[in-house]
Amino acid sequence: MRNLLALALGLIICGLLTGIGRADVYTLADGATVEGEIASANDKGAILRQPDGRYSDRIAWEQFSQDDLKQLAKNNRYARFVQGLILDDEPEEMKKPAPPPIVVNPVENRLTPPEHPSLIGGFFGSAVGWLVLLALYAANLWSAYEVAIFRAQPPGLVMGLAAVVPVLPQIVFLSLPTRLPKEEPAAGGAVTAEGEVVEEKKFGAGLQIAQAPTAAEDASKPPPPTIFKRGDFMFNRRFFETRFANFFGVIRRDKDKHAVLVVKSSRGEYLGRRITRISANDLHLEIAKGHATEEVTVPFIEIQEVQLRHETAA
Repeated sequence: MRNLLALALGLIICGLLTGIGRADVYTLADGATVEGEIASANDKGAILRQPDGRYSDRIAWEQFSQDDLKQLAKNNRYARFVQGLILDDEPEEMKKPAPPPIVVNPVENRLTPPEHPSLIGGFFGSAVGWLVLLALYAANLWSAYEVAIFRAQPPGLVMGLAAVVPVLPQIVFLSLPTRLPKEEPAAGGAVTAEGEVVEEKKFGAGLQIAQAPTAAEDASKPPPPTIFKRGDFMFNRRFFETRFANFFGVIRRDKDKHAVLVVKSSRGEYLGRRITRISANDLHLEIAKGHATEEVTVPFIEIQEVQLRHETAA
């Protein structure tokens, strides 16, 4: 009887020792492994009793691998903690088929670009290039026309040179001073050696030069008008401010005291005695209308000719 009790006691002690020495190995989601037996478990995780008798920190259930979670779910003590973390395997019929491999077909009839393309050759080799060249050529002619008007040069001369040699004529004529019109003697007159204009009189078949008019006759006759035509001059704000500065005041003195300003435009002819206002695009001219005066606006672009006359000649 004593032998049976000793044998039973030995078997019990061996079983306890065997339980204490047994430890499970768990694989975590990051690939690390931890060894031990679950000593405490709740909804936040499990604490393992390691083989050396120490206890680990609480390990969250989310850190265990799927395989270990499935093994723990078979234990009723841990199933309620890990059941919601197990991912169901996707059935074969729900898996997406693998995409077909990308096959690159060889390209046939590939266009070969020129080996050494040039800028000029590229312009002449396409319709867009021709359009750009024509636009540049038209701009060249237009700039030549503007330079001719600005410098009072013949537009045909400047544009003709620019048509043959682009850009260079514009630079040359722009560097020249503005050409002023030459004053011509009155019709029917001749110029003496002293520069005086005398009248021509015909007697029979011969031509004789009459005596120069006296000072009294010169004083009674108004001076010839000074004419400024479009093409010879550019009508803008600077033109009127420099040449007709006396017409901006209420009272005129000196040589322009008895002068009037005749402006011919596409709308008509205006006889003005004073420029009341001027802007970058037009001028305001005071004209006589009966016994009163009226102010009219004349755009610069419509002005064809400007004359400076004596009031008796007007």
